[in-house]
Amino acid sequence: MTNTTTSREVTQPNVMGDAALVFRREFLSRITSNIFLATFAFALAMIIGGVIFFKVMQETDSDTVGLVGDQPAGAAEALPQLAEDAGFGAVEVETFDSREALEEAITSGDVQVGVVDGDELVVKTNEGTLPGFLALIWKEARVAELVNSPDFEAGQQQAVASATSELPLTELEPDPESEAKAGVGIALVVMLFLTIQLVGSMLMLSITEEKGNNIVELLLSSMSAKSLLLGKLAANGLVGLIQVVAMIGTTIVAVNVADLADIPTIPSSLLLVALLWFILGFAFFGVLIAAAASLAPSQEDAQSVMTPIIIVLLIGYMASFFVTANPGGSAERIVSLLPFVSPFVMPARFLSDELPIWEHVLALAIAVAALAGALQLGSRIYTRSVIHTDRKLGWLEAFRAEPVR
Repeated sequence: MTNTTTSREVTQPNVMGDAALVFRREFLSRITSNIFLATFAFALAMIIGGVIFFKVMQETDSDTVGLVGDQPAGAAEALPQLAEDAGFGAVEVETFDSREALEEAITSGDVQVGVVDGDELVVKTNEGTLPGFLALIWKEARVAELVNSPDFEAGQQQAVASATSELPLTELEPDPESEAKAGVGIALVVMLFLTIQLVGSMLMLSITEEKGNNIVELLLSSMSAKSLLLGKLAANGLVGLIQVVAMIGTTIVAVNVADLADIPTIPSSLLLVALLWFILGFAFFGVLIAAAASLAPSQEDAQSVMTPIIIVLLIGYMASFFVTANPGGSAERIVSLLPFVSPFVMPARFLSDELPIWEHVLALAIAVAALAGALQLGSRIYTRSVIHTDRKLGWLEAFRAEPVR
């Protein structure tokens, strides 16, 4: 009786131990593969190239100064040449009919600085040296206008002092990091999407290669299908995490070297939030991708089976831009709770300070519940279809089939 019990205990599959072996083999295989190295190098090159492109565009773009109301004589006419002599590059002057139209142009980015009635500066955010330069030019123009006035008398010191006082500056968006935060949020969305898509493709390729070469049959003779699935998901997820960290680091270094923009202070909590949502997002889509790939005996068949999952991934990605454009809107907040949208949106909403704690907790609860369901479905499909290498199975057929082991 004792010997029988011991024998049964020995033959019990060690799911986590086998998964660790698969993880090590899969991780080393993926991280050193030519496909990963080539796509990884291409992604980093695109980031560096994009930063260089925007730097060149920033240097060649002209700044626009908007005017509304009466201005000191000669100031607007002299500004383009004075700005060029002072090293500001090309500066254009545009006149507006109302303050509202000027502020709209400033908010949209078409105008960098506005001058209202010759005695007030308006900017979107107070950054750069152009507003201070304009204040100097306008003060000198006002003094010249007073001194050259026929009614000017030598004793009018008070009028001259008033003319040379500081021009008040109005900020339409006082947060100096608002645009930078929005840029960081969009960058996170793009990086997470590209990483999930790339690593998901690698996962699909790994599964279809093993099925096509009948390697999966050899693996399943010594371990369970669940161990194989868990090991593959963990290994490819770590590869994706390394890629995200490298892309974020490359972006920060490139932007700082090019002096393209001031990167906002990124709280350490954001890194933890981004890491958490990447794990949830990759696990959710990864297990579905693995299940879909297990249905097909070849890469060509896998592409067709994976189409619905890729469509859902794209919908979540596109919806994230809809949400990040107005993170506080009612519809946007509801959409951001969807489990295939929240991995892309929540880090950006967290950075924009438009995410109540209860809403974040609710989104996490929904995402975890959705992941649990995806794991149940994906594991059931994978363990019942990965051994079939002769033909493509349907989702319902695989769901009803007997498990491999």
